[in-house]
Amino acid sequence: MISESKLHSLIESLAPSWINFIQKLVKIPSYTGDEYKAQDLVYRTMKDIGIFHKNIYYNDKDKKYPERNYEDRPNVIGLIKGNNDLNFILNAHIDTAHVENELSWKFHPFSGEICDGKLYGRGALDDKAGVAMMLMIAQAFKESGSKLPFNVYIESVIEDEDTGNGSKACLESGIYADAGIIIDGTWPFHIIDAHLGQLWIDFDIQGQQVASCSYMRGVNPIYIACNLLNKLSSLVNNENMALRRWHNIENPYFITPGIFVSGCYPGAVPEKCNLVCQVGFPPPENVESICKKIEYWIKEQIQEEDNIQYKIKYLSTDPFENRNNRLVRILNNNIKRLRPGEMEPINVAVMGHCDLRYFRNRNGKLSEACLYGPGGGGNPHVKDEYYLVDHFISVAQNIISTMLNWHKEKTI
Repeated sequence: MISESKLHSLIESLAPSWINFIQKLVKIPSYTGDEYKAQDLVYRTMKDIGIFHKNIYYNDKDKKYPERNYEDRPNVIGLIKGNNDLNFILNAHIDTAHVENELSWKFHPFSGEICDGKLYGRGALDDKAGVAMMLMIAQAFKESGSKLPFNVYIESVIEDEDTGNGSKACLESGIYADAGIIIDGTWPFHIIDAHLGQLWIDFDIQGQQVASCSYMRGVNPIYIACNLLNKLSSLVNNENMALRRWHNIENPYFITPGIFVSGCYPGAVPEKCNLVCQVGFPPPENVESICKKIEYWIKEQIQEEDNIQYKIKYLSTDPFENRNNRLVRILNNNIKRLRPGEMEPINVAVMGHCDLRYFRNRNGKLSEACLYGPGGGGNPHVKDEYYLVDHFISVAQNIISTMLNWHKEKTI
């Protein structure tokens, strides 16, 4: 019989070396499209641990992403075989947001510097601590010397930050989840089982170039873009007036511009403008309905609508909820049992997104799954991102105990 206390002791002894591993991963940039070197380290580490490992690649058979090359961008899969056909998946992503300005960071974004209990670097919290944690859990299971009563899959995936194609590739390869945990940028007492829908919308806005001193004879796409943003913000405000709250999220509609590019010279009205925004939305909206609302709003509110073209760019997911499923309840109870007197665990909906939609059982139904761990930190996607290393042991122990108790309840 596999021992919870022995596994917890193994986690405590293994943790220092795996915190060093987070630092190694942070030192390897792994922006979307450039994940190979980091994934190669993960692959070699699985080999060193002694678990079965292989690479799985996304097959863009419909050429939905013609500008992306998936040949050298593996999803690295590990497997610890158990005594039956039940599958428990641990999933974390290797891709990271970009760094806008390295000089503005407290420490270099690829240093992995630890200061005052904070491990700094791009991807430290989101999500290289998660990758390290699931590998540590795999090593603990391996070194326990006990045969697991279920299969454990370890998935280090690409493109969580936008398309979700890494986790999708795992599902399409036949890796089904009876249960699973995505370990990705969550505090020790937060369990995520729902999120808003998300879109990246790429607007191309055409202008008419003239010299700046003759601006009245031209069409300035920057003005059109600013007007577009104002009108879309009004749309968001209207929707939030109609639906002020979804679960724990107030004002669940949002639009945030992230890229604005236009012109190359102050002495000329620009030829065009590129504006890319992230849009969040709750149910009953879906990707199709929110796009129709935006298109209608542009036609009704923007005089220069013919100058505006848009497309969905990479990120495109409907709202997701699998609230208070059995795994969430088991995890909640385990946190209370293992951390008495500390903060009360809660399951929450979040304004971001994740790959839980690709956790499916053999019947195609949603798995018992949630997003939890690797612990707290700050500043994901922006400067001075950091992970709180003091959370590493306790969160991993919470996950291991939840896996064991999930199987125990499953077989009662």
